[in-house]
Amino acid sequence: MWVYLNGSYIKAEDAKISPLDRSATFGDGIYEVIPSYDQELFLFEEHFERLKSSLYKTFISSPQELEDLENILKLLHKKNLHKNQSFYIQVSRGVQAVRYCRTCCFLRRRLCRAYGYVCKRIGYD
Repeated sequence: MWVYLNGSYIKAEDAKISPLDRSATFGDGIYEVIPSYDQELFLFEEHFERLKSSLYKTFISSPQELEDLENILKLLHKKNLHKNQSFYIQVSRGVQAVRYCRTCCFLRRRLCRAYGYVCKRIGYD
C-alpha cells in the first residue's frame, strides 16, 4: 500500500514518524477520514472544510500540501488500485522543541527524565 507522508509518496512499510512527534506523545493532532466509492471521493468538500476547521480550532498550522489534498488523494487512489478506499488524513502539531527544567533545585533527575525535561543545572541532558 502507498501512503503520502511529509511531501512524498512512499510504501506504507517505509513510513516513519519521530517518536518525539506530538501526535505520538500526546495525541496532539487532528484527523479526517475521506472515503471513496467506485473511485470517487465521497463528499470531499465537506470533509475538507471540516479538516480545515479542526486545524483552525486546535491552532495547528495548515501544511502546504493541504491545498492540493484532492489531487494527492486521487493519485493515492490510482497507486493503491482499489475501487473503494478510505483515506485517513492526519495532521500533527509536529516535533516538540526541547523543554528546559526551570525548577532543578526541586526536581531530581528521574523526575526531569520522566517529564521529558532537559536539566542543565544538574548536568542531565
